[in-house]
Formats: sequence, C-alpha cells, structure tokens
Amino acid sequence: MAPKFPSPANLEFLLAHFAANPGTETGQAAAAMALHTLRGMATGGMYDQVGGGFARYSVDEAWVVPHFEKMLYDNAQLARVYLHGYQLTGDGGFARVVHETLEFLLREMQDPAGGFYAALDADSEGIEGKYYLWTVPELEQVLGPDAPLAMAWYGVTPEGNFRDPHHPELTGRSVLTARPDIEDLERRFGLSQDEILDRIEEIRERLFYARQERVPPGLDDKVLTDWNGLALAAFAEAARVLEEPAYAMAATRLAEFLRANLWRDGVLYHTWKAGEARVPGMLEDYTYLGLGLVELYKTTGDLAWLDWARDLWEAALARFRDPQTGTFFDTASDAEQLIVRQRSFSDAATPSGNGAAALLGLWLGRYYGPAEWERVVEDVVAAVADHLLRAVTGFGTILHAMEFALAPHREIVIVGDPSARAPFEGVLAARYLPFTVVAPTADAEGLPLFEGREPAGRALAYVCENMACMAPTESPADLERQLGPAPAFA
Repeated sequence: MAPKFPSPANLEFLLAHFAANPGTETGQAAAAMALHTLRGMATGGMYDQVGGGFARYSVDEAWVVPHFEKMLYDNAQLARVYLHGYQLTGDGGFARVVHETLEFLLREMQDPAGGFYAALDADSEGIEGKYYLWTVPELEQVLGPDAPLAMAWYGVTPEGNFRDPHHPELTGRSVLTARPDIEDLERRFGLSQDEILDRIEEIRERLFYARQERVPPGLDDKVLTDWNGLALAAFAEAARVLEEPAYAMAATRLAEFLRANLWRDGVLYHTWKAGEARVPGMLEDYTYLGLGLVELYKTTGDLAWLDWARDLWEAALARFRDPQTGTFFDTASDAEQLIVRQRSFSDAATPSGNGAAALLGLWLGRYYGPAEWERVVEDVVAAVADHLLRAVTGFGTILHAMEFALAPHREIVIVGDPSARAPFEGVLAARYLPFTVVAPTADAEGLPLFEGREPAGRALAYVCENMACMAPTESPADLERQLGPAPAFA
C-alpha cells in the first residue's frame, strides 16, 4: 500500500526478535522481513543516491518516489537499523548507507555549536523535489560519455518516473534509484562488476558536485533535544561498530552541547536556537537523550555520560511517572496544567515515550542494579496488553522492550585503558548484541558490576551472566570463544 513510511521501531523489533530467537522459524522470518525492507529502501528513491540520507516517506509502493523532506529523526533511527543489519549480515552495502547518512547529517544538518538541525524542506525554488531530480540531458551535460552507464544504473529514462500535476514542467525528470541488473550492465558496457562499481562511485561524486550548484532546499534550523538524543545514539554506536573516531567526536561534542545548553538545574529543555534554550522538556526529551548517553558510554567508557543518563532517568521517574499505574505522562508534573495529561504508548515516526522509558529503565537497571527500574517495563506492557495484538505494528518499541526484559542478563566488562580495550571492543562491535550490557572502564570504579574487577596492568574481558562471571581473559580470541557462535541468519 502507498504511501509507505519507514518504521524504524518495528524494524528494530524484528531484528531484536531474531537475536532472541535465532534458531526458530519466526526469528528467521523476522530478520528476513527487516532485511528485505532495508534493501528496498536503500536502493529506492527514498534514499538520496547522490548525497546520502533518507526522505520522509515514499508516495508509491516500491520506495521509488519520495516526499523529499529529510528529517533528523528518520535519518538517526534508520542509520542505527542499517548498522544493526550490517552487524547481522556483514553486508557492506548496509555499512555504506550508515556512513553516507551520517556524513549527510554532519555536512548539511549540524549547527556550528554541535547540535543537529530538525529538517531539510522538500521544496527548493517553491517546487517539491526540484533539487533532487534529473533529466537525461542534465546527465549528459554533467557526465558526457559516462551518461549511458549512469542512466542504466540509476533508472533514468527520457520519460522520467516523477509526476506532479501542479508542475507539468517537471515531466521527464527522474528520481534516482539503484536497482540495476549487474550482469546486463557487464554485457552492455564490457566492464567487470568491480569496474562498474568504481565508475559509479566516480559518477556519484560528479553528480554530487553538480547538484551543489542548484538552489538547495530550505532548512529548519532549530535544535530539538529528543531528536538529537536519537542522533547521539546513532553517532555513538556507529563510532564503535564502524571504528570511526570522527563519529565518536561528533557524539561527544553533541552530548557536551546538550549538557551545556539544554540542561539547567536538573531540568532538560526541549528546543534551542540561536543561543537560546526554550520550553521545558517532555518525556521523549529525557528518554531519547538518556538512551543516547547509554550508547555514548559504551563507546567512550566515560562513566560521566552514564551517570547523566541516570540523572535524566531519576528526573523522569520523579516528574513524569504516574504513581497509580507506573506508566509515564508526556508532560512533567510541574508543567502547564492540561485538561487531559496525555501518555504515549504507540509509536509514531519516533518511539513512544513509554516504550523509550521502558528501554531506558532496563538499561540503567542492568548497569546500576535497582530491580525496580527494570520492572517499569511490566507497568508499560500491562497498560497496552489489550491493544498489542490488535494493532501490533504500532508498538514496536514496547515489543522490543519486552524482548529485552525476557532476555538473559548478560554483561561484558572490559577493563583497561582505551587503546588496550580496543581489540576486545572490536570483537563485540562485529556482533549484534541488542540486550548485552557492555561496560568498558579504565579504573573499575562506579558501577556494581566493576566490583572485584580492578585493572591488573593489562586489559581483561569478563563475560558474565546475571553478574556471575567466567574467568577473565586477556585474549580477544578467548573472548570470541566465551561468547559462542554468533546467531546465523539463513
């Protein structure tokens, strides 16, 4: 059915369900659905084949023609799903999408202070999509003799695939896709697959610079805390998995920006622009940022970020939680009084506030120890139990939290300075471990699971189940053996 919206929360749940049930038919089917969707989006026109990043949604059933608006929250969430797809499959195409999407955010949506802007408009020069569309003559002008290969790769035809009844002058323009028949291209152009891929990369770069001469879409340059929390998680996790220091720097700079500009006297603010923070934060601000800080801690080993996540969580418990049901309101208890104080359980374009709270409580409960933090998920699930099966696609985040709650308690502690920890962290980065507490540390202080695991002049890794650990290892190969075989997707 059209239009088709990306659904990162449901895709994350499907991958997490596979991780929890890899040997079952449902687990395999869940992964197959998610990976099929990821490949469909990445090769269609909803993904910007020239500049990276995803548009808001597809107006057709095949992910070809998008609504061209680019939102921070879509790109942050989808970058993480593709990252997890890469961990699960080793498919370098997924890693490429992550790189290109995050590079797009850094290039076009980052404020000089370190935060990320909300959105790029769909329109340029008052016409939706004009910036992104191509005609055959335009390709010929930019690419010369390489134009036929580009047309075949990107699906550009004289008729075009884009129609806008309000702008008939756009007839003959194409949204670029990347769904070629490689064997046909090899025959037609007398090139090997590797030669074709090299030529396409050169073509893409030339198109990118040619497109830079066009009038760009408008920019929504406000910085929103909740969406930036999603971006923080994406950059931090991608830095760890892809071993990309620039992403770690961007994540750390973003967290420092948010702490300096939007966190005052125990209150988180929702929006920032031109040096001014405004509007006390809502539940999503606290939970999304908290989840991003968990990922930043996993990447850096700096416990200060995890401690800030705990502060945000404790503030959410105090100011947003309903003492009667244990669920969370969208607005704080000291916010402007509304006729109805709403709660969000179903996902929209972003995770539901209660679903994100359940995930944050699980993570912080497993790091810091309070079992009641983990039990938040029980209250959230109880509130929607009657609705889950009737509208299952609306509750991906809560379903993900349920998988997490049911998963064995597994912790991996890596003790040593950052350079010594790196080989162990590389072992973990290669695996999709959605429910594993990863705890890097230089001094083994500040968390219950560090007790008795002080550094001994060398890097050590501990694999633990519910805080009971195997003998430590100083060999990454031994860590591989202790973790056991990675779940295989057939």
